[in-house]
Amino acid sequence: MAYAREAGYRDMVLWTHESHQAACALYAAAGWTLERSEPVRSFGIDLVEQSWRIVL
Repeated sequence: MAYAREAGYRDMVLWTHESHQAACALYAAAGWTLERSEPVRSFGIDLVEQSWRIVL
């Protein structure tokens, strides 16, 4: 993230699944904001995709 700030990026976005609960808790604790949570079917499995954003 330091590199992104130094390079002039204003924000970053990451994509994950709701089932990765430990990772999502870390993102939230680090200041990331959940922007989108959407049910999807991927590789024959029902999942919930999430997009998280942090302002740099």
